[in-house]
Amino acid sequence: MDSNAAVSSPSRRPWLVPAGLLLALLAYAVLLGRHMDTCAGGSDSSGYMNNARLLRNGDLHVPQRAIEGLPPGTLPSFAYVPLGFIPVAHGAMVPTYPVGLSLIIAGLSHLTGWESAANVAQWLQTLLGVVLMYALARLLDFSRSAAALGALLLAGCPLYLFMGLQALSDMPALVWTAATVYCAWRSRNHSGWAVAAGMAMAMAVLVRPTNLLVLVPVAIALGLSWRRWLGLALGGRTVKLKFGNHGSNLPVMDMATRKVEITAQNHGFSVDILSLSHACQLAHENLNDQTVEGMSHQELPIFSV
Repeated sequence: MDSNAAVSSPSRRPWLVPAGLLLALLAYAVLLGRHMDTCAGGSDSSGYMNNARLLRNGDLHVPQRAIEGLPPGTLPSFAYVPLGFIPVAHGAMVPTYPVGLSLIIAGLSHLTGWESAANVAQWLQTLLGVVLMYALARLLDFSRSAAALGALLLAGCPLYLFMGLQALSDMPALVWTAATVYCAWRSRNHSGWAVAAGMAMAMAVLVRPTNLLVLVPVAIALGLSWRRWLGLALGGRTVKLKFGNHGSNLPVMDMATRKVEITAQNHGFSVDILSLSHACQLAHENLNDQTVEGMSHQELPIFSV
């Protein structure tokens, strides 16, 4: 009896693991908060902070700085602008750093005040990165222990901490690309996540334009079926089938001729025909589950089977 009780006791406390993970995350949040220092230091951090301040004020054009004894025109124009700016016409200068991180800081400044905005922005994103690491691992069927280990390795990575405790875009770039992939993968089952993936990707590119390369893992996460991408391009959404269509004897009807053909298929998703524009029509239908096996466009020379 004692051995049976010992074996079954963990199952009676399923909240222990989530509670432990939550406590660990709270402890990490306190640690980050005590050491967060997003002052305008070197060229990168001052560039993002200056850009955020200008965005908050709604004017990206500011006068070039004066140098005592050296009026404008005496030296090349770059001598009158700080790092992170370029000179433009009429003695003005504009920031050059990507606007993503600066937009986040400027937006938060209306809630937290200017003095705390950068600290809060980096604190939240650093925490989000750790949570996303755990969530991605669980989404890919890793065990809770393996997912927690991955999150712990990221949270304790010196480079991740170094970039997260300053006003730098390296850590936010990682976080928003991870969020993009996570949402794209979730959209396999719930198409609404595709919208979140698009929003996360937009922010990822705003934070760092080279994050456009995240299109590759996003394409893998969404699936590489050209039929699904065609449906998405035409404004449709994809849905996950309960069982999928797999086999060599599946009946499909040609809606134009009403003829039935026996086909071989191997797919687990389908385009929702009701989500497409009126210019698209159902061309072939699976007779087993009434899903789309082909569609055509009424105005463009486009069709799929």
